[in-house]
This record gives sequence, structure tokens and C-alpha cells, in this order.
Amino acid sequence: MKIVLKIGMLICILAYTNVSYGQLDGNKLYITMLGATEPVDDRIVGIPRHRYEQFKSLNKITPPCNTRYWGIGIGYNLFRKWNFSFDVGLRYAHERNNYIRPFDQCVLGPPCTLELRSLDVYSYNLLGISFNMDYHVRIISDIWIKLGLGIFPLSKFKSFYKERYFNERENELWKFDFFSLEVNPQIGLFYKNVDINVFYRLLQYKKVDRAIHPKWSDGFGQIEDDYETYNPKKIGISLKYRFNLKKKRIKE
Repeated sequence: MKIVLKIGMLICILAYTNVSYGQLDGNKLYITMLGATEPVDDRIVGIPRHRYEQFKSLNKITPPCNTRYWGIGIGYNLFRKWNFSFDVGLRYAHERNNYIRPFDQCVLGPPCTLELRSLDVYSYNLLGISFNMDYHVRIISDIWIKLGLGIFPLSKFKSFYKERYFNERENELWKFDFFSLEVNPQIGLFYKNVDINVFYRLLQYKKVDRAIHPKWSDGFGQIEDDYETYNPKKIGISLKYRFNLKKKRIKE
């Protein structure tokens, strides 16, 4: 999170010191930072009913926080014409969840104790590609309003699971695997070299994490498919700074 704050400060400084870079057709390369939140996934499956009730009671005693998401990235504008633009980019992101729930350690591989543990913190380190399509409308001078749609395929390369409620123990898995595909409409403002956008997640196609949602059922609930469209309401904000790559002509 500290690196995100530093990048945000850098964007603000660059925006303040480069106010002359106000032409849309010259700003191709950009850096971005974003943050988002959504209700935590409170589904508990694959355990007997009495254990299900136990976990639900524990979460009432210690109410969970929303899922928190932050990311940084770099992108490039490939097309801009008739007020339409299309950008592609690369993104690193981190998702953190707090919820007391069952945890099947055997999914991560050996050693496996065959004991269904519990956890209350789990997070994912993600890498992805971003595709953004925007339509710009000039309001006044260098201020534009933009309506857009973002498509974000994400893969996880590290999964982290930690239990603090009963015992202090943790597990992690380093494995590159598909995480999710998101479709996010957005609205924002463009001023000189800076974009600020508000977005929400319209659609999600996600791979089920079997460490927290076992495929087998032992009496209560089951998620049979390995991929699902479960989509809690996710909203967020992003900030971009676009570098001016145009060479300035020197007057003779």
C-alpha cells in the first residue's frame, strides 16, 4: 500500500509541474494506480451444518472487513480518433480478504494433514492485462469528461492463507493460475495529463479457490463448477498520469 501512496504523490507532482502537456494526441504512455472494495465472500460450503453455524457465529462476534483491492500499472494508447480511444496495459494487483472460514490445506499440496483447518485472512498477488475503451467529451478548455469500459483478465501467482483466530499459522502457494476476468464500466475526468475515474464491476468470471470452497460436500452446500460468475458489488477509483511523448519543436 505504501508504494501506491508514493505513486499517487508522484502523479500529483507530475501533474503540477507539467501543466503545459494538455494535448490529448501526444499523451500515449501512462502510469496508473487504483483502489477498490467489495463485500467479502461469506459463502461457506463443504462442511456439516453444525460447523457451518459455528463459523457464521464467529463472524458475527468478529465482523469481517470488506475485501480490499489495490493495484499499479503501466499502459499505452493504441488508438485515438473522433473522441474515441483504446488503451492496453499491464497491471500488478493485490486482493486481501478477512473472513473466518474452513480451509482445506491439502489443496495446496504436501504436506497434507487431512485436517480441515480454518483461516481468517487470505490474499492473492495478481498480474494482468488491461483493455480500456473510452469516449471523451470536452467540457471547457483542457477539461474532458470520459465514459469508458474496461476489460481485465487477471492471473494469480501467489496465494496466502493465515489463521489468527485459533492458532498463529499460515500457508502460501506460489502457482501461476487464472484468477478472474472483469468487465468494469467507468466514468471520469481528464485534465491536461491526469485522468481520475470511478468504476464498478458489471461482470465477473472467476475460478473457484478450492482451498476455501471445497469441491466435495460433507453435509452442507457445494459449488460444483470450477468457474463461476459470482459477482459482489465492487466499486473503485483510479488515477492516471499520461506522459507527453511528442517532441517539441525548437523555434529558430
